[in-house]
Amino acid sequence: RLLPKQSEICFIDSPQYHNALLKRYYPCGGEQKRIEALKHLSSIVTASNLPVVMSNENLCMPSSWLDTHRARQNNKFSWHESNELIKAYFPKARILIVVRNQQDWICSWYQERIKRVETKSLSQLLSSSLFMDDILPSLCYTKVIEEYSKLFSANSVKVILFEDMIKDIGCFYSAIGIKGNTIKNEKVKSSMSHVSLLMRRNTNKILSFLLDRGASFETIEQSVFKLLKELYSYDFIIKKLSNNFAKPNKYNLSLTQEIISILKTDNAKLHNLLGKNFHNYGYLLP
Repeated sequence: RLLPKQSEICFIDSPQYHNALLKRYYPCGGEQKRIEALKHLSSIVTASNLPVVMSNENLCMPSSWLDTHRARQNNKFSWHESNELIKAYFPKARILIVVRNQQDWICSWYQERIKRVETKSLSQLLSSSLFMDDILPSLCYTKVIEEYSKLFSANSVKVILFEDMIKDIGCFYSAIGIKGNTIKNEKVKSSMSHVSLLMRRNTNKILSFLLDRGASFETIEQSVFKLLKELYSYDFIIKKLSNNFAKPNKYNLSLTQEIISILKTDNAKLHNLLGKNFHNYGYLLP
């Protein structure tokens, strides 16, 4: 929804590169087919007279970030491995990194896991090895920026703030080299209400119970998940009925002192690196 008209940009959406760049085991043909797919994508980029954009959160997050305990066998590259492929087949790539206040990101991440049959509370997840060992390092943005800069050169990497982008899409357009004459503000998808979040988590516990007793994941995914998606599409009604219980980000986000210290230290480095006053954006800082 953020992208300009097709006459101004060539956008390669996820289905076109997902298997080739993100899957560890390439389906239907193996590595030779992966190479052919990557060469085809490379030819599209080379032939295009327009800016070519590919975007995916898996390119800067660990493969486990959305895998719940009910996820099927992990078949994803680490983001480091995917980036090595990008470097090999798109050596002149320019990298745009969008950073977000980590506290807001964590709340959003938890919602996405809830949609994938997560049964743990947010506090349980934040104290887990999944968060501490896999997720937290990717929320130290200077480390992500440094890795991309080493792989593609510092001049090839740009960084913008999510908070700036949702206020003015023009900063995103400018970062990818598009003029602002086609900019139109879009409504950003709002967070799930706290009430719906709790209801969904309790529903997940029931689904988990059924799965433990042999129910087919595919059957539940195709039937129950679709029904839940329809039901929770009316979440806006809950928000209107109860401002006290339905406001987003009211998830009892209680970060440990260890997490706070790690994020404060890295955000201070980010503050100096980008020359932005992150106090104005609510980021954790010393």
